[in-house]
Amino acid sequence: WFGKNTMIEHPPHGSWFFLGELLTALAFEPEPLLAGRCGRCRRCLDLCPTSALHDGYRMDARLCISYLTIEFRGVIPVELRPKLGNWIFGCDTCQQVCPWDGKAVMAAEATDDLTPHLPEILALDQDGFRARFGHTAIKRAKRSGLLRNAAIALGNSGNPDALQLSRQLQQRLL
Repeated sequence: WFGKNTMIEHPPHGSWFFLGELLTALAFEPEPLLAGRCGRCRRCLDLCPTSALHDGYRMDARLCISYLTIEFRGVIPVELRPKLGNWIFGCDTCQQVCPWDGKAVMAAEATDDLTPHLPEILALDQDGFRARFGHTAIKRAKRSGLLRNAAIALGNSGNPDALQLSRQLQQRLL
């Protein structure tokens, strides 16, 4: 069924699965789509950091942190930057708070390689970025996107030293 988070939900996997496609000449009977099981739950709508999710199973992707930190190319609007908090790649809050997803098994635990120290990220040149993240989904953000996101996270940290570093980086990126 389609969840209020606009994702396909599947018991017992929740939304933590990938869709695939198989081309064949065999005939299959399609499985009917299950009736929605979100009921009165609004966790994903109420806890979305940027209010990207709306009643009626709608999402404004322009506000979604996953879109902004991974797919969006350009300058993230100033009014959205505080809402990104310390996210530098993706978000998944709508999945993490879903009771159906809570029953699913997470694909992988975070590792030190995927929870980097932000000043180290800012120091990466193109070759360093490829070496560290070329085998991960983080490469989708591209180096410039990851640097932009790290600068915003540093700016959101409130650390005076980080704010100066963030400003310097943002000037280099513009």
